[in-house]
Amino acid sequence: PRRVRWHARPFTGEMAEIDKQAHDAVRPVGGQPQPRSVPLILCVGQDITELTEAQRLLVRSERLAAIGQTMAGLAHESRNAFQRSQTALETLSLDLENQPSAVKLVQRVQRAHDHLLHLYEEVLQFARPVQLEPQPLNLIAALDQTWDHIGQAISTKSITLRWSTRAAMAVEFDAFAAEQVFRNLLDNAIEASSENSTIEIAFSSIWVGNARGIEVRIRDFGSGMSPQAVSRAFEPFFTTRPRGTGLGLAIARRLVESHGGTLTLECVEPGVCAVLRLLEKPKLFVEPPRETNDFRRHEGM
Repeated sequence: PRRVRWHARPFTGEMAEIDKQAHDAVRPVGGQPQPRSVPLILCVGQDITELTEAQRLLVRSERLAAIGQTMAGLAHESRNAFQRSQTALETLSLDLENQPSAVKLVQRVQRAHDHLLHLYEEVLQFARPVQLEPQPLNLIAALDQTWDHIGQAISTKSITLRWSTRAAMAVEFDAFAAEQVFRNLLDNAIEASSENSTIEIAFSSIWVGNARGIEVRIRDFGSGMSPQAVSRAFEPFFTTRPRGTGLGLAIARRLVESHGGTLTLECVEPGVCAVLRLLEKPKLFVEPPRETNDFRRHEGM
């Protein structure tokens, strides 16, 4: 789809006069010439698709820069506080190990602490500029590795992964970013799935314009999402999960788009299907650098 800005104004030039004279010469049978006014409108369409996209990316970069500056200060001030509170919780748990009711309270505090830490890390990751190191990546191997890394979550529901093919599918993609994307999508699929359910992975070769690409479809068979929720799924901080931060899908889409690909959600029956379209040779979008003292790709605690 293209975005076009139209400009229109009355046209009173030479062509308008010629057109008027032609109409003036029209004579009804047995009558006199009937002059008619023929107003003309000059319309000029300007394709602003690329301009609109550039403006959108600029606004996003400026917004992320503001968030990044705020989070850089929080990171510096909060890291030691998180470490101290974690140490105090661990010590308190040992001191209260013979008091089950008190231990349960400490565990509740620990879960709240972990949730806050998770939110903090996701916001920091969302604010951090994307740094990419694309390399040939086997998508099957990357998905297998991510699936192994989240095995603990899988074991709680006995969910299996079903493949449409195990043939090698390779694109140029940052390996670290690929695991982040797949982890977010698989986590969402696991969360939506019921006990002893299946997550389906399908691959197909596609063309994106004049470039070759690969489509990856990750489908769960859960209760699905409303069309309204799907339309807002990639908005930062929007979530339908009780303990979600609302940043996972936003981060995933940002990483995919940085490689020139797309990430969308489709309502299927039953469940939801995440659709990734990746270019074999990506057209990278590099965000402008922002001033920061932290140049690491991982944010440790």
